[in-house]
Amino acid sequence: MLVARQRRGASFSRLSLASPLGAVVGGFAVGLLLKWSGYSVMFGVLAFVWAGLLVIGLLLRPPPATAPPKAMAASPAPARLVRRFG
Repeated sequence: MLVARQRRGASFSRLSLASPLGAVVGGFAVGLLLKWSGYSVMFGVLAFVWAGLLVIGLLLRPPPATAPPKAMAASPAPARLVRRFG
């Protein structure tokens, strides 16, 4: 677990504030960039930021899952329903 059980509420509140706060700050920054230099520079900066996010996402991928132990792999057949529904 990444966060203690007692601090989950604070963690979820920060997560829920991250998106709207990013929208406000990002909108303000893009507005200033547009006013300062125009559309071509704005699209260039945004393309650079999104490409950077793509690279970060590819570098921070979780490791592949390991295969389950053989005892777990040989599980019994799934249970069958006794009667049909409907």
